[in-house]
Amino acid sequence: MNTATLQSVATAARADFPRLHIAIVDEELPYPPTSGKRIRTLNLTLRLAQRHRLTYLCHRNADADEGRRAVEFFADHDIETVVVDRAVPPRSGIGF
Repeated sequence: MNTATLQSVATAARADFPRLHIAIVDEELPYPPTSGKRIRTLNLTLRLAQRHRLTYLCHRNADADEGRRAVEFFADHDIETVVVDRAVPPRSGIGF
């Protein structure tokens, strides 16, 4: 088989799968890609977003400016983001 035939077979196979709504839960938005974990997560997320509808649920990034840029980047790639504040439990008392 030549390359064009393989590409058309791959495209037809993708068309057979339904478009899914996938929720990804992570500790923070993986943008900008400044570490190995972020690079890997971002690449996997962008590949999934090419075929499926994604919602990314995570804690707010430590750097507020970085977080805003991350939300904009994900929106540009049609990935919905749900960002929540971290609830840090108190480090004293009977529960600690």
